[in-house]
Amino acid sequence: RSDHRDEVAATVRARVASAASDRFSQMLLARTEATIGDHQRARSLLQPYLAAHADDVEATFLMGLSYYNDAHGAEGEAQQTALAQARHYFVAAYRLDQNYVPALYRYVETFEGQPMTEAAMQNTANVILLAHQLAPQVGHDSRLLDRSKVTTIRHSLKGRSPRDIVYPPAPSRYQGV
Repeated sequence: RSDHRDEVAATVRARVASAASDRFSQMLLARTEATIGDHQRARSLLQPYLAAHADDVEATFLMGLSYYNDAHGAEGEAQQTALAQARHYFVAAYRLDQNYVPALYRYVETFEGQPMTEAAMQNTANVILLAHQLAPQVGHDSRLLDRSKVTTIRHSLKGRSPRDIVYPPAPSRYQGV
């Protein structure tokens, strides 16, 4: 499987080389590197692009995705550092476009396997509910929240806007955003 990924990444690199100044080509190469290629290379491509286009939600998301995928190959503190970086970019992408569902789902995934405070769990539930409102056809993996906690959180959110992830009524209660 790794050989196939390497082959696909090499093919994309070769084909994009002739159109390197085209935005579509740049994002295709960055997405390829962030997902199946060299994650550091993705960041090297995206950093100058984001310096010139700080409002590009896709590029911001891809930067986060490169860190997120780095975290899967790391352990301990290195993994937590990569997840924190990914989270930073996913939040930035959300702030650029509150309807950008991939950033919402990946943000939630950065908490996988981590113990959560009740406030962090409620924040995560807000993100899941908002993502589901925006794109109900896209399923989510609820490994982060067991069914009893989801039920409790949904009940506590009744009548409140899931957009509290960005504008919480009591900011000190919400960790991570």
